[in-house]
Parts: sequence; structure tokens; C-alpha cells
Amino acid sequence: AVNLRGCSGEDNKHIFAYHSGFTSDLNFVIQQVIKGYSYQTISLLGYSLGGNMVLKYMGEYADSLPLQLKCAVGVSAPCDLEDSSNQLAKKSRFLYMNSFLKSLKKKALLKFEHFPNFELDKNRILNARNFTDFDDAFTAPIFGYKSALDYWTQNSCKQYLHLIKKPTLLITALDDPFLSDKCYPFLEAKNHPHFDLLATKYGGHVGFNCRFNKVYNLWCGRQLLGFIEPHFSHSQ
Repeated sequence: AVNLRGCSGEDNKHIFAYHSGFTSDLNFVIQQVIKGYSYQTISLLGYSLGGNMVLKYMGEYADSLPLQLKCAVGVSAPCDLEDSSNQLAKKSRFLYMNSFLKSLKKKALLKFEHFPNFELDKNRILNARNFTDFDDAFTAPIFGYKSALDYWTQNSCKQYLHLIKKPTLLITALDDPFLSDKCYPFLEAKNHPHFDLLATKYGGHVGFNCRFNKVYNLWCGRQLLGFIEPHFSHSQ
């Protein structure tokens, strides 16, 4: 499992941490795993933000993926970051947005403590009411993007899906409160030889609960294993 920078309970040592499309860190981890271990078969699995990162990686690095990497799965990925951000900015999504911003602002405050001379508008960050405000004031400048829109545009996985060359699956729910119509890549999946889309009527955001008994509530897990296992058996 990958702890993205600053997500382990301890802040990282750079002004930047991670973002939705920071695939260079993912690639570094994969390369280190290959160098340090003897795995013959690797699959990637990413949820939500991690799902966008994994899908982007599979397209962005399509021509340089290691042979050991056989397949990938994204779950509830916000394939269009701009539209997902706008969706979460709706009043009906206030509780979600408030929870996200509380966490993000807390991490941003740590950066002010460690990098007091970095030119960021602290009040603008703390007063952010949505992702547009926060990413304009914090994410975009520390990563060198012109604006929140520039960051979202460059890092949405949707534009990379047509480049995918290894078996890749996206599991997503049509009632996901984080996603809008543009976040469902039906067109990109149509007739694609390597990218499949499994869109369920219900499931919410990384939910997919099928039973009240948690022991048997394994629908999503069964789909993941059903997709991944054949690629493992073929490589042995």
C-alpha cells in the first residue's frame, strides 16, 4: 500500500506533498518494488483520488510500463477533476466538502510552519469554501500550475484513457455523489481493447454495499479479484 506524501500521519519535507495526478511518485514506488523484490506480477488498485492517479498512470506511462505490471483497477475515480470539484461544491454536498477542506487546511498549515518564507496567502487558503478556492490558493502555486483549472485539466485521467495498452478496469457507481456525467468515461471505454468500464446503478462513493452482513458484503472485492486473478495465473 502506498502512503502518498504527508498521508502517513507525518508531514513530508517538501513544500509540495501530492495531488490527484502526481503519477511520478507512483512510478517511483513501482520501480523500487521491482528493484527490491522478486515479484513477477504486479497489479495496481486505486480508490477515489488514487483511482484517478492509477488510470492516468496507465495511459501516461503506457509506452514505458514495466513488464511485471499486468493490469490495473480504479474504483470511484473522479475522471474529470473539474466536474467532480463542481459537483462537490453544490450545497447538497456541503458535508463532504467541509470534511475535505478541514483536512486539507490542516495539512496546509503545517506547510506554513515548515516553510514560512514561501509566498502563499494564508488567509485565502483558510477562507477557502470549495476546491476552486483551495486549489487556486494552494495546490496550483506549490506545484507550478497557473490555476485550479489548469491543475484539474492537466491531471484528469479521462484524457489518458485512450492511450492505455494494458488491461484496465474502472468500477464506478452512477449514484456517486462526488461525480457528474462527465466523470463517467462511457465513450472512452466503447470499443477500447484494453479499458473496461463497470458502472453500477447504485454504490455511492466507494460503497457498493450489497448486504448488511459485512462477512458477505464483498461485491466490489469479488469484481476486483475476478478481473485481476486471470492475469496472475497467465503469468505463472
